Amino acid sequence: MPNPAFVKLEPEIGPQLAVDLDGLVTVKDDELETTAQINTERMFRTGDTGADAFLRAFINKKTGISKFQVYTSTRHTGEWHFYMMVNYETPDGPQSSDVTRIDQSVGGCSASRYGSGCSLNEDVGFDVEEPLLRLLVARATASSHVWRFRLKAKDGSDLTASIDVSEIAALLRAYDEYRLRIKIQNVNIH
Repeated sequence: MPNPAFVKLEPEIGPQLAVDLDGLVTVKDDELETTAQINTERMFRTGDTGADAFLRAFINKKTGISKFQVYTSTRHTGEWHFYMMVNYETPDGPQSSDVTRIDQSVGGCSASRYGSGCSLNEDVGFDVEEPLLRLLVARATASSHVWRFRLKAKDGSDLTASIDVSEIAALLRAYDEYRLRIKIQNVNIH
């Protein structure tokens, strides 16, 4: 009898987003790992905004349970922002979630006659459900092709960022191919 946690694989990602981004998706896995990671870190670096957001998928190779995460790396000067929550777009309106603090570090420091300061790096992540990602890809149009979210900071320095839907499509395509290659069925338990 099949495990009720396993369900049929979703249909192929829509051809309207058939952009050749697959070479920029990274799969991290080998025979000594229990969890595989697929990410889009090499895509769409947005250095001018002080933030770069990308997607990660974690797949437990034994159970098939997967988790999707948006990873956002921010750089700024001044004080720590301490991002605590995120609001992100869904078809039913904005949804809120806590963020996970992944890393904090101090980059280079400088002093000049105009003042001094250090570059502060704050990396956070938040989980997102696979069905939402698939829905965003299915509903993408030429005029609506980014998924927006806002990191809510303790000090009020909120940051609005986005991920291009073609990046989401590339991650899902690599995710589906990986699961087929290692013969893991889709699991909708997150």
